[in-house]
Amino acid sequence: MYLFEIQGVDNIEKLDNDFSTVLRGREKFNVLIEHTVKKYEIDGKKIISFFVPSSEREPVYFNSLSNTFIRTGSGDQRANESEINALLRDQLFGVMSARPVLRTTRDDLNRTTLLRYRDYMSRMNPALHYNAMSEEDFLQHLQIVDGEHLTYGGLLVLGKNG
Repeated sequence: MYLFEIQGVDNIEKLDNDFSTVLRGREKFNVLIEHTVKKYEIDGKKIISFFVPSSEREPVYFNSLSNTFIRTGSGDQRANESEINALLRDQLFGVMSARPVLRTTRDDLNRTTLLRYRDYMSRMNPALHYNAMSEEDFLQHLQIVDGEHLTYGGLLVLGKNG
């Protein structure tokens, strides 16, 4: 059994300000890093916690692209060139695939392909909650459509040819 002793921190406001300044400073990181700060007092000792959620934009790096790290278990390792390239590719595709393609409508969907895809999903995983969705909900939840337009991903996978 592990027993931890709360040490607390001095000058909690300065620590909060310094940490937040580094995270939000564009001169340090390539993106603005959002975070949440919570302060506690336990047994008369001041505690501060910072929550930094995963970024939608990757890679996030400090000063230069070579300072990109990959989380592995409870530690971090410096990303190699192929890992950085994969993050950059994923970022571009992830962003583009969900964007709407103007001047497209649901009429640009290949109905046969859509029905075959839904049939395949229901046979391969009958318990999948997407199988019970209406077509409208299915298209929205899988980001095949965005409002009235198809997304790039939806057009690529389920669009009509030519």
